[in-house]
Amino acid sequence: MALIKCKECDEEISKKAKQCPKCGAPGKKKIGFFKWLLIFFGFLFVLGLLAPEPEPQKTTINPTAARQNNVDGNNSNPNPASKSHNKVDSIVKVGNTFNTRKFEITITNVRTTTFVGSEYFHSTPPEGAIFIDIRWQFKNVSGKPLSCFSIPTIYLIAANDTKYKLDTEATTALKTALNLDSYVFSDVNPGILVRDATVFEVSKTLYDPKAWYLYVDADRNQDVVIE
Repeated sequence: MALIKCKECDEEISKKAKQCPKCGAPGKKKIGFFKWLLIFFGFLFVLGLLAPEPEPQKTTINPTAARQNNVDGNNSNPNPASKSHNKVDSIVKVGNTFNTRKFEITITNVRTTTFVGSEYFHSTPPEGAIFIDIRWQFKNVSGKPLSCFSIPTIYLIAANDTKYKLDTEATTALKTALNLDSYVFSDVNPGILVRDATVFEVSKTLYDPKAWYLYVDADRNQDVVIE
């Protein structure tokens, strides 16, 4: 039987004793498996908090060069733009149709407006802002059903490379008015053409359609020049 010394009176007692038979001091407590597990994960959590975040790489885009490489929509520019988002293979214009491995995509129209929706459900931008109304469509050309999580997403990119996400309220109002289907919880089956719309809210003074562009995030990413 293993013996240890009582921390209070130095009497030798059993390692498994709950208390010292001489002075009554409690014996050594064991740390259980689950307590060790909590300590381990707590240590990993603290390491995660202390780890420095990587600095984002800042790059620029040259919209003029982009437009010069898209006269006929064939888009063979080997280095269209260096950006903080994922690399694209080419740049197209509004109205051009382009293909990824899974989709056939067309940005059909881009316009500015201060009203989207219908009489009963609509949205207007605050003073000094405008809406960028994007109408677009995509078709599943993969030959198999595609999850709603894999359908394309559109972002608006400013001249300084700031990436704008859609305005949820305005986009919902526009889709409702246009009676567009939203594949939020269902798959897109092969050959199905989906018409969609996306709305962005931007500053009226900052927006420049000749310098800003659209970024289509799909299985192959794509830049689309607005003008």
